[in-house]
Amino acid sequence: MKTNRQIAMDFAETYKEYKKIEEEKRKEWNALFEKWEEVGYEDHELGDRVEAASKEYSEIQKKTDMCARLALDYILKDQEERINGKH
Repeated sequence: MKTNRQIAMDFAETYKEYKKIEEEKRKEWNALFEKWEEVGYEDHELGDRVEAASKEYSEIQKKTDMCARLALDYILKDQEERINGKH
């Protein structure tokens, strides 16, 4: 069985992976939005792509945030158990 510290490290590693993907999705969305802005928002197909990229970016942001929160929860749980002498 994994310790709280090991679980926290697993979530921290997953967070790092998601953070990289999040940055890529943000760059993708930004580039598409700039193109759409340049054409005066007239290209509806491009607008749909911007919206889809925005949704992908939001989803990966949620996963990134979730992993960060879970890592922190397990770090705090590990510290609490150490303070209370359960380790």
